[in-house]
Amino acid sequence: MKREIVVYLLSIPTKMQIVHVYIKCVHCGQWHDHANIVSYTSFSGRGENWSDGKTVTSYDHEFASFVKCGNCGEIFWENDAMCVEEHYVSKYVKTKEKDEGVEKNFTPKQLAAIEDFIKGGEMHDLPDTSYPLSEYFYNDFPEVFIIEDLDKALRQGEDISMHKEIELRVYLWHTINDFARFRKMFELKRLFELQYLKEMFDRKSMKNQIEYRRLSEKKFTDYQKLRVSNLERLVEILNPVKNLKANIIQFDSSDIQKIEINRELGRFDKAKEQINKLNEADKKFYRKFIYKSSKYISNRDTRIFRID
Repeated sequence: MKREIVVYLLSIPTKMQIVHVYIKCVHCGQWHDHANIVSYTSFSGRGENWSDGKTVTSYDHEFASFVKCGNCGEIFWENDAMCVEEHYVSKYVKTKEKDEGVEKNFTPKQLAAIEDFIKGGEMHDLPDTSYPLSEYFYNDFPEVFIIEDLDKALRQGEDISMHKEIELRVYLWHTINDFARFRKMFELKRLFELQYLKEMFDRKSMKNQIEYRRLSEKKFTDYQKLRVSNLERLVEILNPVKNLKANIIQFDSSDIQKIEINRELGRFDKAKEQINKLNEADKKFYRKFIYKSSKYISNRDTRIFRID
């Protein structure tokens, strides 16, 4: 059962469709409360598109298809886990009480999950497993905890699929880059935003921003070795998607990602060569990215940049 709610992230209204489910850790068997976000719409209208493919809105961290167990601390994927929607559990309990026979009301898969969940005996005060964990945001740099989680999952995940490895590595790439994802200190188009004007003329706020930027730059430098090794592996495994029915190679964002990764790694000639290999349709579709990327390549600049 989907529930549509409006929440406020940084005082910006955001509409989410949420399905409340119970999900079981594939490692230790602990059941969790989990809010499965099936759609997400922000009304801020101020999304920032960055060269590494991340779009920053009012919610600064990406939603993931993997979660972290609140008991054993291991990462696992929702699709691999046994899960059941909350309203199915309630329906099961009511059906049992009325002695109406549960088999005809549920599929065998649903029935197995519900009975396993109820057998656990705990339906209240279950750990929450939505990722990133809310407790991370009580710290100045929640990215540090996310990076540790992703690095651990990649080092231990010898048997994960290529698709999962790519998801983890892209998430890690974006998270490390968050330390260098700075807005300009002065932006003309934001002069009509009340909060921006307050920050501009508040000396304490400006001082805090400058100090936060300094510390962020230091964090970015601290993770350089991990960043480089992650990107070197990622650029090896990114491939276009093959459409088997049409027997053609379909373009997806992997070509653009490879251009960006090679530029960030300082492989400017390789990045330029890949831009030249793009067909005209792709060059037109990604013209803003290509224009700015070409300028950064000419200047031998590895920094990420805003596209819009």
